Amino acid sequence: MNTQPPIPSPLPREYVQHLARQGFDLIEVLGHGLSGSVYAADQRSLHRKVAVKFFDSAFVRDDAAMQKRFVREAKLLARFQHPNIPYVLTEGVLVAEHGQTPYMVMEYVHGHTLQKVLQEKKTLELRAAVDVAVQVLDALGYAHASQIVHRDVKPSNIMIDARDRCFLIDFSIGVSFSPTQKGVTRATTKGEMLGSPPYASPEQLLDAASVDARSDLFGVGVMLVEMLTGSRDLTNLARTLSTFPRELVAAIEKACATDPNGRHSGADDFIRAIGRKHHSLPRTLAPALALCTNTKCPDANWTSRGFYRGPRVIRDSTSSYCTSCGKSLTYLCRNCGSSVGETPYCGGCGAEVFNIPECKTCGSWLTRDYMDSMGAAGCLKCKDKPRPPRLTPSPSSGFDDMDDDIPF
Repeated sequence: MNTQPPIPSPLPREYVQHLARQGFDLIEVLGHGLSGSVYAADQRSLHRKVAVKFFDSAFVRDDAAMQKRFVREAKLLARFQHPNIPYVLTEGVLVAEHGQTPYMVMEYVHGHTLQKVLQEKKTLELRAAVDVAVQVLDALGYAHASQIVHRDVKPSNIMIDARDRCFLIDFSIGVSFSPTQKGVTRATTKGEMLGSPPYASPEQLLDAASVDARSDLFGVGVMLVEMLTGSRDLTNLARTLSTFPRELVAAIEKACATDPNGRHSGADDFIRAIGRKHHSLPRTLAPALALCTNTKCPDANWTSRGFYRGPRVIRDSTSSYCTSCGKSLTYLCRNCGSSVGETPYCGGCGAEVFNIPECKTCGSWLTRDYMDSMGAAGCLKCKDKPRPPRLTPSPSSGFDDMDDDIPF
């Protein structure tokens, strides 16, 4: 006797029969998108609800490039294990009336898109908006670390469940920049435009094949503006966001910069720039070495006699600000985005990360009192006593002959 529940007539028979053989009972249609339809199903073995996404849209099912992107999305998501990205259980191909139809079985997210939420509420409260952005950025940071760029960050691709947990969905036009990830490399022709204006970055609108992770950050910046104001207008953000905290406004302005070189270097950098007082750091934000480059920080590297010899170094840090002086911490090189180290220059590009000020008169390190002038008119050492001219040692002389009392 057949104990399965009756299948409503709108469900294609080929879909029902094929999925049943795989252990899934189709329930209902959840929606339709550019690439096809999404159904809810029951996984009989584990008694749980799943989502099944089919590449069956009449508009694109004969488009070989779109079909390739759909198959790539399943391969991309199969590599991901992140709380804000739906996981893929399996994928396959079934034969329908219109031909072979690829599909993927995914985690079911019970909730609404951010687009629907904004249509109903127009705007979100500050904390709620920032919470959505931080969750999306955390998911993007994970994808970027795997050399994947989403390229379609927008409210309709953000699902929010009943517990306010956000999910970044639809990696169908995502791209891999890693040559080692077989089957998920670029499926974009140079000069091709992909994405959704106005969330797509300026460089993506010109050439979607050449974008990097910073393009996704632009989309998050636009979404933050929309969540806070109900508008996507970026023409004068300082005025549009004048009622919001200054550090948040600065973080959004940087994310929305026209030039990608002016944006945050990464998703983690964007999260930290927003500031911890507006959100809780995601658990997946990895602790990293940070520097407080404030030359007056009480916990900087001072000698016993009070001379500054380097910044405060904080290992395994997740904070945005120094707990000693309140200044912003530095995690990444501002020139190339590489992680900072304990040396003054970036190991990735050679740019200066921090400076150890020296007296312009005698070359000594400086005490806190002389930091403002940077030793332009002398320092504590050379003002305390007359200094004879410093001599360059001859090749035959030793270092003991040098009058060098810089405090090391």
